[in-house]
Amino acid sequence: KPPLTVVILGHVDAGKSTVTGHLLYRNQQEQQSSSPSLYGRSRPPTNWAWLLDEDDQERAHGVTMDIATKTIETARYNVVLQDAPGHADYVPAMITGTASADAALLVVDATDGAAHTALQSGQLKEHAYVARGLGVNQILVVINKMDLVDWSQEVYESMRFTLETFLTSIGYAESKLRYVPVSGLTGVNVYTDKRKRVDPTTAAEYAALSSWYENGPTLWQALDGFVAPVRKNVEKPLLVIVTDVLGEQGKGVAVRAKMATGWLGLNETLIVLPIGDAVTVHKLASVQSLEASGSQSSATDRSKYAISGELVDLTLTGIDVSRISTGSVLCRDEWRPPLGRYCRAKIWILDALSIPLIRGAQAIFHMHHLDVPCYCSKLIRTLQKDGVTVAKERPRALTANTQAIVELTLSNAIAMEAFTDCRALGRFVLRRSGDSVAVGRIEEVLMVNR
Repeated sequence: KPPLTVVILGHVDAGKSTVTGHLLYRNQQEQQSSSPSLYGRSRPPTNWAWLLDEDDQERAHGVTMDIATKTIETARYNVVLQDAPGHADYVPAMITGTASADAALLVVDATDGAAHTALQSGQLKEHAYVARGLGVNQILVVINKMDLVDWSQEVYESMRFTLETFLTSIGYAESKLRYVPVSGLTGVNVYTDKRKRVDPTTAAEYAALSSWYENGPTLWQALDGFVAPVRKNVEKPLLVIVTDVLGEQGKGVAVRAKMATGWLGLNETLIVLPIGDAVTVHKLASVQSLEASGSQSSATDRSKYAISGELVDLTLTGIDVSRISTGSVLCRDEWRPPLGRYCRAKIWILDALSIPLIRGAQAIFHMHHLDVPCYCSKLIRTLQKDGVTVAKERPRALTANTQAIVELTLSNAIAMEAFTDCRALGRFVLRRSGDSVAVGRIEEVLMVNR
């Protein structure tokens, strides 16, 4: 089955981890006859979110602080689910998860006023803007906590209208938006389970939902409505982005990585950027193949190569664990992407910007799994709404909701490319004072380091 990476977005109290935890548990039950328990449970947990919150600190605080990654299998895909933190303090981790996603679940709270609050002052709005800027162009809106509004069709339709109006206003095509009503707590409409329809604890909820949603998909079924990206990038030069350093493993270093472009074979020698060290791929396994079955055996066919779009676990030899980090880029020696500190970029300034951007303005430059201090070294021009026509040359300041061409200077050199040549190394988010203030695409890398 083809791989599909889905990031789960939404405000901190929308119930993202609860919905996803319930989905994981039901999917595990479906495959339990042929696989060992993926989460070490034979009975339902008392807190569904604990299946996603992976350390004691997250469980104690009741919030996800880092990206939680789990894998499920649908009828069409091996799906990697990346639960992004909803709290404002952890938006950088959300950006990291979104950068490698093919699609998104946007979880919203159906209870009175919750969606309006999240759009006005919560993280829902910022998450949607960032996802759009990072190239995630298809969203499944999960309208959660429907049990608390008695599975009201009126509430569902109102929520759908509100979210569709907002999402299309920031550039999403209506055809790329879908909606599903669920209760993450009770599990109704999360997973296809005929037994729950007659279960005394949920039968009344199913009856209320079925009165107006008889033929609609469950959340699990709706995942198959996503369109997996065409893997045209397989023919491009190899680029692998390290998403997590798992630690030392024998004589090597274990990392998790996203195959951005190209294909990778076992025992290949690669270059680690920006440091330039050479490493050898000692072990390789597709995360989708490995985790979807819960056993190593299913990954044997995929232990010798990986292709664009996959999430992989690698063991690298020839390097110390201190020399490689999240955001490192792996490539072949004969084709290295540009290394540089300077770039010309097109940026879309978000309405979160409260203080205009001027020459010299500082920000944090977020690209895939990197965050680097930067400053705006030149304001070249502003653009009209079509993104092409020049509005003003050499503006003195940039304000919210404008498009502009600028030059950025980073504190240190990183691997980056023009967006038209490599999307993974060509799109970024700028953050200031705890807010995402702009999304951008690199047009040219300047003064390249060779």
